[in-house]
Amino acid sequence: MKPHILWRHSLKNRVTLLMLGIFVFSIWALSFYASRKLQVDMQRAMGERQFQAVSGAAAHVNEELTERLEALERVPEYAPSDEQTRNMEQIVKLLEASANPKWLELAELYRELGDMDAATRSLSHITGEQERLHSVIEKLVSLKVRGPVKFNYWSIFKVGDPRSQRSRWLTF
Repeated sequence: MKPHILWRHSLKNRVTLLMLGIFVFSIWALSFYASRKLQVDMQRAMGERQFQAVSGAAAHVNEELTERLEALERVPEYAPSDEQTRNMEQIVKLLEASANPKWLELAELYRELGDMDAATRSLSHITGEQERLHSVIEKLVSLKVRGPVKFNYWSIFKVGDPRSQRSRWLTF
């Protein structure tokens, strides 16, 4: 008999290799279980941390929104003076009498005068470039806001055109 063949078949070597295999498998299984457990714990911890961060940001936004809404409630409703009302009515008559009425300006005047139905009718005539402003004034009419408003908008001109950015007052 050859000595190296006997070494492979000895019971002592088989038991040692089996125990080594079981030990290595146990270590691998334990590390696999620990990594899965750690992954679940990390996901839960990160979820809680994200929830706390988002909750804090949401609370801050809610607080600011509440402050602004309360400030709006404290501001008295806009009501033009008698002289302003007469002037706006004269401008409405002049604009309506023109050959090519400026419907956007008419809608804005009607809105500030409080005649939301006339403002809506004027908005229905708007075409072309002014359609972009149409939605802004339409929103103000639907909210029944009478006060003067300033806003910025980007026109539909090509980039580089000096007319591409305009700031416009909606008050007269």
